[in-house]
Amino acid sequence: MKRGLITICICLMGQILFAGSGWVKKKGETYIKLNQNWVQSIGGYFDSEGNFDPQRESSLFTTSFYTESGLGENLSFEMNLPLFTSNRLIITDEMGNETLNESIGGIGDVNLGIKQSLVKKDYFAMSMTYTLGVPLGSVSGGTDGTLFTGDGELNGMIRTDIGIPFGFGEFGGYFNANLGFNFRGNVFSDELLFGSELGISAFKSRFWLISRIVGIEAVQSGQTSNGNPFAGNVSFINYSVEGDMYLGERLGLSVNYVGNISGADVLITPSYNIGVFLDIK
Repeated sequence: MKRGLITICICLMGQILFAGSGWVKKKGETYIKLNQNWVQSIGGYFDSEGNFDPQRESSLFTTSFYTESGLGENLSFEMNLPLFTSNRLIITDEMGNETLNESIGGIGDVNLGIKQSLVKKDYFAMSMTYTLGVPLGSVSGGTDGTLFTGDGELNGMIRTDIGIPFGFGEFGGYFNANLGFNFRGNVFSDELLFGSELGISAFKSRFWLISRIVGIEAVQSGQTSNGNPFAGNVSFINYSVEGDMYLGERLGLSVNYVGNISGADVLITPSYNIGVFLDIK
């Protein structure tokens, strides 16, 4: 398995589940989420040319902890920690016979971020997020060392978010768009990040329906993945639909589905998520 494939699976979770917004948590406000994610390839994956490869199947199961907490009126802290990641790889020959079936499990790479409010109006919000990716995961596993729970590289990301709230009758909502850049280490390609998000609330904001489009485009600054397990020029565009239901004033349940529009060196989704969150205000 190419490391670019594992890398993008782990990155995918953070981008889709916690896409961010133009608003920053105030001091005393905290959001905590325990999430279970699983990605199962459908008979293969997209190779480096974006073509279907039916001889490589993979699955990724990750239990993650996410938190966002206000540090002041204009600053908040973010952390996304994959507590346990389990990855399985199955390779078959042209006759459909398994030639490899292995798995690895352990902690994943943690992302630590600071979000700064740039503009905060009733009708418009803008923020900047600075994220550091710390390589805590395993970079070599399996008999041939090609299974991973992390990418082994220290990376830095900057992202700008803009948010626009709206309301009509009993319903409320927001639109958010973001643009960012991921500065990667080692021989990985740097990445352009982009996305949009639309959220609509009902029942006095006790239920939220959220749709997202998230994309990554490699800038081809690193070595190609072909024949090199330590690099990847990974690109994809994914969509997701999420439902959040508050069970009380603070406690809630979240479910999320992720589908793939296009990609290269990525698992063919779907991806499923279920989580429990605590929203303290």
